[in-house]
Amino acid sequence: MKLLDIIKESLDISFLKKRKKSAEHVFKLFKKGKISKDTKNGEIIFSYELSDLKLINVISDGDIFISPNYIKIKYENELTNKIGVGPLIDLIQKKFNTFRITLREPNWNNIHTDKWEEPTKLNESYDDKMKHKVKVVYKVLKKGVVTINGTGISVEDTNDVKYRYELNDDYVFLDGRNPPIVVVKEISKNQKLKIYKIQSNGEETYINKHNFDIFPEYNKVWNKIVFKFQKFGIILR
Repeated sequence: MKLLDIIKESLDISFLKKRKKSAEHVFKLFKKGKISKDTKNGEIIFSYELSDLKLINVISDGDIFISPNYIKIKYENELTNKIGVGPLIDLIQKKFNTFRITLREPNWNNIHTDKWEEPTKLNESYDDKMKHKVKVVYKVLKKGVVTINGTGISVEDTNDVKYRYELNDDYVFLDGRNPPIVVVKEISKNQKLKIYKIQSNGEETYINKHNFDIFPEYNKVWNKIVFKFQKFGIILR
């Protein structure tokens, strides 16, 4: 072999190696992606992914052929569902053609498609929504202060009187009721909450429901709490 031929062959091999390396970079760049295209009927959108396993052939003039083992195509909207696989693969191939690379499509058995489906909304039931609402509201209103207008048991309690209350932690949510109904469990017989009268000096006095004389106070405080829950569309019992 003449020296000139040896040099030419060496240059050819170097050129082909550079082209193959270039093909590797391009393949890595376009191995997966998302393509959109405007049509007279609207925009088609799909995403794709080529397999890592592929065959790269570089011919003497520098043209490159890449044969992936498989192609995955995911349709991204309803219009794209109406498009055949062939035109979508053509759009993928055009990305490679810019670099004098021909992307060969695999056997049809190795072209995997995933059609677009209408996203399903979480069908949360009415009871589930209301249970969550009741849990949040009950936590906020379980403890608090209410004001009763001149309802003290003694003659000096003619002005507004404040009471601090604490509902029982436990309650029962009644399913299937609209508006939702919450039944507070009893702390003791016929008692669902604790009430403390706030004196003018800030001191608190526990109100015992079972003391007959104070029973009206207990009921009026309870009614105030019921009204608080009603503002949130919840019936308290």
